[in-house]
Amino acid sequence: AAGDTFCGALAARLAEHAGLADALRFASAASALACTRLGAQASIPARADVEAWLAGQADAVSQQDALAAYCGLS
Repeated sequence: AAGDTFCGALAARLAEHAGLADALRFASAASALACTRLGAQASIPARADVEAWLAGQADAVSQQDALAAYCGLS
């Protein structure tokens, strides 16, 4: 189900003319959420669930950026 979720989410975002990086991030989040649930169809997250999860990751991204800068990787 996670692979199907990834492909569907990627196709949906690309159909909405999102950039490739954004579409891949959305698809990765959707498939990761699918892995946290039981079942096939029941494991596919709603768009609002994916968007909420991604919104909660904003701080994690800034922390990763800060660490990369500190390590001289950015």
